[in-house]
Amino acid sequence: MNITARTLFSFLFTLFLVSSCQKNEPPVCSITEPADGAVFNKGELISLKVDADDPDGIITEARLFINGTGIKGLEYPFQHEIQTDEFDPGTYALKVTVWDNEALEASDEIEISVVAAMAQVITAPASAVSFDTAVVGGAVLNDGGSTITGAGIYWDTVSSPETEGTKITMASDTGQFTGTITGLPRGKMIYYRAFAENGAGVSYGMVMNFQTTTIPAVLTGPVDSVTVGSVLLRGNINSDGGETVVEKGFYWGEQPDPETTGTRDTVVSGESTFRKKLTGLSPVTTYYVKAFAVNAAGESLGEEVSFATKGMMTVVTGPVVTRKFKSLEVSGEVTTEEGTELYEKGFYWSEDPGPATTGVRFPAGNQSGPFTVSMTDLSPGNTYYYCVYAVNAAGEKTGEELSVYLPGAETGTFTDPIDNLEYGTVTLGEQIWMTENLRAGLYNDSTIIPFYSDSASWSENEGPGYCWGGFDTLNMSWGAFYTWETVQTGKLCPSGWHVSSDADWKQLEIFLGMDETEADQLNLRGTVEGGMMKTTDLWDSPNTGATNETGLSVIPSGTAEHYASFSDLNREAYIWTSDAYSTNEAIFRSFRYSHAQIRRSYTYKAAGYSVRCVRDE
Repeated sequence: MNITARTLFSFLFTLFLVSSCQKNEPPVCSITEPADGAVFNKGELISLKVDADDPDGIITEARLFINGTGIKGLEYPFQHEIQTDEFDPGTYALKVTVWDNEALEASDEIEISVVAAMAQVITAPASAVSFDTAVVGGAVLNDGGSTITGAGIYWDTVSSPETEGTKITMASDTGQFTGTITGLPRGKMIYYRAFAENGAGVSYGMVMNFQTTTIPAVLTGPVDSVTVGSVLLRGNINSDGGETVVEKGFYWGEQPDPETTGTRDTVVSGESTFRKKLTGLSPVTTYYVKAFAVNAAGESLGEEVSFATKGMMTVVTGPVVTRKFKSLEVSGEVTTEEGTELYEKGFYWSEDPGPATTGVRFPAGNQSGPFTVSMTDLSPGNTYYYCVYAVNAAGEKTGEELSVYLPGAETGTFTDPIDNLEYGTVTLGEQIWMTENLRAGLYNDSTIIPFYSDSASWSENEGPGYCWGGFDTLNMSWGAFYTWETVQTGKLCPSGWHVSSDADWKQLEIFLGMDETEADQLNLRGTVEGGMMKTTDLWDSPNTGATNETGLSVIPSGTAEHYASFSDLNREAYIWTSDAYSTNEAIFRSFRYSHAQIRRSYTYKAAGYSVRCVRDE
C-alpha cells in the first residue's frame, strides 16, 4: 500500500471513530403565534404558528395540546387554526410538542384567554307607521358566548338615538324581536337602532329611520266667481300627511276664524283639488274662509282667505248743473262693482229735509256713471233738498243730501241820477232787468236825446231820437219809442246799465225754460216764456198765458213806425236789442196778446221800439 492509500484509510477510520462517539441533538420548538397571554373573543379564530426543527435529524411528529389534552397532530409547516366557538370563556394552555427521528422531543407552551364576545344584533325596518306609533324591532343573531340580558331598540328624533333616546327592551334571548313605539311626535323623522346586551356589553345594529305621519297639508285657494250672493270656494290638499284623507271641505262665516263661529261644509267630490259653491250670501258682506282636511292624525286648516260679495256702490250727489226760473238740473254719479247689476238710479227731492223719506222719486235709468236729472215745475223762492239713490241686489243706497235755493223774481228799484227817474228792477237768475220801458230823454252823459213830437219830424228822422206814443206826453208811463240809432250810441241806458242784447234775451229765455237750440231761431219760439213776462192787465183778450210771474211786466205798448204810424197798442210789445241784423236792420223781441211765446225777429233801424235795460255784470 502506498503512502496515499494509507493516508486516506487512516482519515476515514478516524472519522468513523469520532462519529461513533458523538451524542444525538434534540429538536427545537417555538410557538410564534399567538403571543403568550393573547385574549380572544369567543367565536374568534386563533391562528397557530410553530417554528420547529431538528439540528441533526428530522421532525417526525408534532402535536397540539390544549389544557393537556392532545388535540391535533401537526404537519409541516406546523400551522393550525383553532375555532373558539365551543370554548367557554376562560384561560387555556396551548402546548406544542415535537419529536425527532431519535425520539427526542421538544415543547413550547403559551397561555391564552377566551372571553365572551359582544352579541351580534341587526335592526329591522319599521312597519305600520302612523302619526304617533310604529312597529320596530330587530334580531339577535349571536349571543357572543354570553347570556343575552336584554334586547330591543333605542329611538329619538336625532340620528344617534342610543345617546339620549328612549330605550325599549323587547327580548332577552337570541332571535327576532318586535315592539310598538307609542307617543311619537307627528310628522317627525324618527331614528332608531336595535341593541343587545350580554356579559361583554351592549352591541348595536344599524341606525334606521322613518317619518311619522301627520295631519294633511291643505291650502285655501283664491275664491272665484264672486257675485252679489254667491261665490266659488277652492281648496287643495298638497299632502295627505301619510294617512288617508277621510274628510275635506270649508269653514266659512262673517267673522274671522270661521272654524270657531262659522259654518262647516263638507265636500265629497274631488281628490287633491276640491271646490264648493256657496249661495244665498248677503250682498256687500265680507266673508272669511278656511279649507280643512281630516286624516287619522287629525284636522288641518288652510290659511284664512276673505272676500266681499258684490253689490258695492259709490253714490255721489253732485252739484246743481243748471239753475233756471222754475227748474233745476242736478248731477250725480253712481259707480258699481264689476259684475254687479244696477237696477235703478235717480234722485229724491223735496221741499223739506230728508228727501229720501219725504220727497219725490225721479228715476234716471239703470246705467252706472255720471248723470243728470231736471226737476221742473218748481216754485221760485223755495229751498229744495235732493240726493242721489241707487238700487241693486244689495238694496237701496243714497248719497249725501244737498240743498239748493231757487230764487224767485227778486224786485227792487233804481233811480237814474241823470234825470231822477225811478225804475222797478227784478233779478232773474244772474241778470237784473228793469221792469219798465225806458223813459230817458238824456243820454247817460247828460247830453240830450233828440225828441220828436209830431209825425212829420219823426218820419223824416234818420238818426237817433225818441217820441212818446201817439206823440202825447200822457203816454210817458208806457215808455218812449227809440230808433235803433239811439240804441247803438251805447249811452242810452243809465251808467252801469246797457240796452238788452240778443244774448241777454236768450239767456233770460233759456233761464225761463226755452231750449237753447230753439232760442237761436227766428220768429216764434218757446212755449210759455212770453206769458211769464207779460202783465196780466192792459192787454187785449185773451192775453194768452200771461202770468207776469217773472215780474218783468212787459206791457202792450205797440210800436211807432217810421212813417208816423202807431200800431198794436194793447196788442203787442216791441223791444229793441242792441244787436244789428244787417246794415239797415236790427234784432228785436216782440210779445203778442194772442200767444204766450216770444218772437225773435229783425226790422228797419228807423222804427221806434221800446227799450229795456239790463244791469252790467
